[in-house]
Amino acid sequence: MIELNESIRRSSVRWRRRKWRSAPIGPRTWWRDVPLSKTPVAKLGEKIKDILQEHGITTLGSLSDFQAEHGDAWHQKVKGVGAETALKIADAAAEWWRQRT
Repeated sequence: MIELNESIRRSSVRWRRRKWRSAPIGPRTWWRDVPLSKTPVAKLGEKIKDILQEHGITTLGSLSDFQAEHGDAWHQKVKGVGAETALKIADAAAEWWRQRT
């Protein structure tokens, strides 16, 4: 009987650990409201920040939406942002995610 109880306890602990790891912490879209000024994108300079703001891109969510709407050539819709700058913006946003994992 003791062995059975120990086996059940260990199984229960493993299940709780697995459940805890897979449980989301808060809403899954919390990142959408993060201002670009709080990300590595801000380090790219005021000029880029101002250009993005002119197009309504002020948060990670608005950047993501704009990129999704216009595809890989999203930067062509933003005057003053070329392919190289767009790559820097994407790298900076990716760096923000890397810092959180």
